[in-house]
Amino acid sequence: MKRSGPLRRNKPLAKMSKKRRSEYAQRMNLRRDVFEKADYRCEAAAIVSQVVCFGGLDAHEITPRATHPGAHLDPTVVIAICRGHHNWTHDNPADAYAYGLLVRRVDNG
Repeated sequence: MKRSGPLRRNKPLAKMSKKRRSEYAQRMNLRRDVFEKADYRCEAAAIVSQVVCFGGLDAHEITPRATHPGAHLDPTVVIAICRGHHNWTHDNPADAYAYGLLVRRVDNG
């Protein structure tokens, strides 16, 4: 039987998964702590001086989430960087690795 019209739902779709919702408060607290520790300044500005800081601060994971599950909630791998340095980091990964703005996680075990 063909439907003529949009699919009807009994209740609206969840805007966020239960897992994401449970991690949201942890992530917001982590961001606040990281930004306070950095005195609300870009931590990459002194490392990569050829890039001009702009935009707000981002909580940047220096280890990729794929190799370090839970990196977005680990304060040891999150730094505060501005949008300009964040864009530069992802546009220039080889240089970002050299400067320590990206690292590969090495598991010993």
